Amino acid sequence: MQAIQNLVTRVQGIIENIILSPGTFTACQVDEVRQVGSFKQGTILAGHRTADFVVILKTFPTKEAVEALHTRVADELKQSDCLRSSTTPHGFDLSNVQGSLRILVTTVAPNMRKLDSAIHLDAKLMNEHWQAIKHSRWVEENANSSTIKVLIRILRDMRNRFEAFRPLLPLMLDLLAHFAVTNTVNLQPLPLGTAFRRAIALMSTGLFLPTYSGTTMRGIHLTNEESDRITAAAQTLLLILSQDGYAAVLGLQNNKDILNNTTFWNGVVIQQHEKVYEPETNNTVQDIEIDEDPTPVAATLA
Repeated sequence: MQAIQNLVTRVQGIIENIILSPGTFTACQVDEVRQVGSFKQGTILAGHRTADFVVILKTFPTKEAVEALHTRVADELKQSDCLRSSTTPHGFDLSNVQGSLRILVTTVAPNMRKLDSAIHLDAKLMNEHWQAIKHSRWVEENANSSTIKVLIRILRDMRNRFEAFRPLLPLMLDLLAHFAVTNTVNLQPLPLGTAFRRAIALMSTGLFLPTYSGTTMRGIHLTNEESDRITAAAQTLLLILSQDGYAAVLGLQNNKDILNNTTFWNGVVIQQHEKVYEPETNNTVQDIEIDEDPTPVAATLA
């Protein structure tokens, strides 16, 4: 992690120098640079070596301007490091043998409504980069507890191991961990083990279903089928936890896929929960053309 931190410090220093003393660099004006993402929040998983920055431009984010900024930062880094770099739809990436950085480019709010998709970066992506800044700020203000951060890492690891949880966004997992730890009757945070079980129980009750009314959280950008799979998977895991199967749920045992196979725990047979949601079929009533026949619609359908 120290190697990634060193790379982060160097890149942040280069961009801040461009802000304070641009010199002959006139391709764009940088307003601010902010570190975001799991590395900044202290919730990065073992084996992951990527940090994220959001660079806010005062000027319009043309593709040529982003390329020029990428070239300037990469050239300065290459003076002291063996570096690989490339532009991306988000901005540009920088990497060496120790880790990598993702530079996410956006622009100041007044420019957002004046963007031209032909010459500027994608407006949707730049809005997501603004959301990343808000997300990072929320974590700093509300999720500084070590218990919440550990629970976030556990939930993200489960998302990587269980396919049903893949659609869950980092923000959704952060909110779930915060709610599970802090939302108590006596306002005292729960210990990690109790909060973990509570997080699984919340998902099993349909927390991310579109009609759930227990909290203000919702399944952001989830389809009905994805919400159903998440709920069914959490119900299966909760049953395994009730039989002291913590090691299997946490990935500490080399068990077979516990969500897609029948498993046995203390003499109890646990099977995968069946999905409830069924997609709509195409056998819907077609629009009825209005003609001069005054026959009521109900009679037409009879």
